[in-house]
Amino acid sequence: MAKKSEAQKAREQADAKLREERAKATQRSGRTAADEAWKEKLRQQQEEQDRRDTFDENYDV
Repeated sequence: MAKKSEAQKAREQADAKLREERAKATQRSGRTAADEAWKEKLRQQQEEQDRRDTFDENYDV
């Protein structure tokens, strides 16, 4: 019966670790999505600035 309790303890520890890893993965996933959105916004801003710079160069504003 001692073996059963040891196995049960090991299973509970593994379950706790798995839950923790899932929570971390969810956080990483959320950060990754936010990072991608931020990179896209930055890319659009840089594209707009490049367009304005080109316009300024061509028309001596």
